[in-house]
Amino acid sequence: MAAPLDAASRRQRTEGVRVLLLDRGFDGTQIADLPWLLPGAKSLSYGINMAAKRYAVANGADDVVFTTPERALLEGPTSSVVLDLDGELVTPPLDGILRSITIDDLATAAESAGLTMRFAPLHADDFARCRGAWLLSSGRILARITHVDGDPLPTSPLNADLVTLLDVPGA
Repeated sequence: MAAPLDAASRRQRTEGVRVLLLDRGFDGTQIADLPWLLPGAKSLSYGINMAAKRYAVANGADDVVFTTPERALLEGPTSSVVLDLDGELVTPPLDGILRSITIDDLATAAESAGLTMRFAPLHADDFARCRGAWLLSSGRILARITHVDGDPLPTSPLNADLVTLLDVPGA
């Protein structure tokens, strides 16, 4: 199915997104050995994911980043998360997380541009020490996270580079 990108997603490319951290109720490593179930945070069953997004909007945010009960970062309902930690791009490991085409694109582009990107465990507290963060998805491509649970987040010095590397339309 092909359809124009909605106005909210186009706006989020340029203005960014406010996110809430919501507990997904399980640890990704608990289900990593059960790939046939596909119970990752970005599940193929969108019921929970769309309910989470509605909850975010009803509570003054645009989107969600799921965490484990121990507050390890997973991903968004329809997106992946990347943090700038001291100039290094870091995204959660794929334990219980569906692979992201946009993350693969960023990893390839980052390497070509001389930027370091790696998969590593991240915790909700990492938002307090990061230089910036983004949600990545095939629709929005790249959306800067402006607020986490209502607290402002800085804009990474790498933001313009990532916009260019991923050729984000309209940004």
